[in-house]
Amino acid sequence: MKLDLNVTLSDTETKIVLPAEQLQLTLTDSATASQTKEAAVCLLFDQHQLTGITTTPLLKRISAPEAAMVQSTSAQLDQQDLALALTELTNPSVAKQPTSDKAAQASAKTVLVVLSRFGYRWQTNKPRKKAGKPQHKWSKELATVPFYLDYGGATATVFWQKRNQMLIQAGAQLQSEVPLNKDGSVGFSARFAQKLRSEHQAAIAGTQTKTDVILKSPNEVGLFLYFGGTNCWLQLKDETGRTLADWSQTN
Repeated sequence: MKLDLNVTLSDTETKIVLPAEQLQLTLTDSATASQTKEAAVCLLFDQHQLTGITTTPLLKRISAPEAAMVQSTSAQLDQQDLALALTELTNPSVAKQPTSDKAAQASAKTVLVVLSRFGYRWQTNKPRKKAGKPQHKWSKELATVPFYLDYGGATATVFWQKRNQMLIQAGAQLQSEVPLNKDGSVGFSARFAQKLRSEHQAAIAGTQTKTDVILKSPNEVGLFLYFGGTNCWLQLKDETGRTLADWSQTN
């Protein structure tokens, strides 16, 4: 990858413009970033280690020593899609299979390449997990087992019918109240859940599904049904109460 950058330094910020990619990065602090009136995705850092990703409207309620604002001049790039893509790339556990827009993924990768060259990090040097940590695997036996969910006002019957395909049967009840952060804002998991519901809007009538819905993972099922917040692997249970995690555990 070859990128052409125009860099401008001032006392309070470093501005990086990528003309070909229609991107601008501003490296500053959250207090300065919060003063901008333009829409932007903001990556928050402490000692160059990523601590969070948000958007400029929420910055006035968040404090961080360092901030990297990302703005685009392309009308094709949605701010929320870019935030989702950056979250997926910096924290793969959010979605093992990327769900964000391909253009947003490309822009997010470019942003992270630039930030890495300026010394910013998002991967922590955590010790390797000990052998014996439970792993989960799909099997043909699982495809025919109905799993039931009853949590937070959400109810559903779910089948893990293929490795990357989970079916929520029609008639599922969705949690209706969006959980909020302590400051009253909508958290990223809830926004991701809202995006999932928007993508499957044709299958939803009110707070119930009228047709089957296909998702990629138990985590997506939890987000779609009840906005996440608890481990769906443990909430999905067969008729005897045995959890999906227990059914699929390989070691």
